[in-house]
Amino acid sequence: MPQDELFRVKSQVPFLSMARVSGPPPPDQMIETTPCWIEYRLARDVVVRDFEQGRIRQPDICDAHPELLRVANNIGQQTDDDCPICKTNKLVWVYFAFGAQLPRGGKPIIPGNELKSMVRARPDANFYVVEVCTGCNWNFLMKMFEGAALKRGQKLSRSGPNAVR
Repeated sequence: MPQDELFRVKSQVPFLSMARVSGPPPPDQMIETTPCWIEYRLARDVVVRDFEQGRIRQPDICDAHPELLRVANNIGQQTDDDCPICKTNKLVWVYFAFGAQLPRGGKPIIPGNELKSMVRARPDANFYVVEVCTGCNWNFLMKMFEGAALKRGQKLSRSGPNAVR
């Protein structure tokens, strides 16, 4: 595509033309966003497959921080899923909230009522679900969602399209 045609196209699409402007875009060019929900299962599956095929060593992926392991042991949610790495221990899900006026390292949250009340009180916070194996120290970020995504009506469950798995 010739440079002058690219410039013409960029100038007609507000979010592309904003790249030339420093600072926030004018209100009339703001793009309304909806709260997001991001799943990382496909990325996790690639890492597990690379481990199984010998491209990644266990010490490179089984590196959970001691604090993450402590939280997993004390308030993590037990699952019926085996660890994809050691295949002997069950996985634990750990929930964290990050946002303004929350601890710098995030706030560990007990799933259920505490999570629901935190979402209601802090729709501006970001929530993370990490799967952890307390046996071999495997850990992987499984989901990230904004509190407003749940307030909007998405369900936090273990099955279906919005499953926390």
